[in-house]
Amino acid sequence: MSIRPTLGGFSAKYAGAYLLPPTAKVKKKKKPQSSDDVVDELAKTAAAQDAVREQQVVMLRQLQANDLGGGWNPYNQIQSDN
Repeated sequence: MSIRPTLGGFSAKYAGAYLLPPTAKVKKKKKPQSSDDVVDELAKTAAAQDAVREQQVVMLRQLQANDLGGGWNPYNQIQSDN
């Protein structure tokens, strides 16, 4: 019985010469966040939430006044086919 290469042209023995050995991955240590970074992130989050709340208040007032602009009335959506 003779050793023949596989259909791809390489045997497992010869393919090992072309493969690189696995390398150990270096795990990076997380830097502890300083209190200033945490405070900055909280301030950004609070500012974004305030902006959303302001837009919600404006939308609620416009809905209560039936004035969303552009002649659109959310309570009068049924149109007749006259």
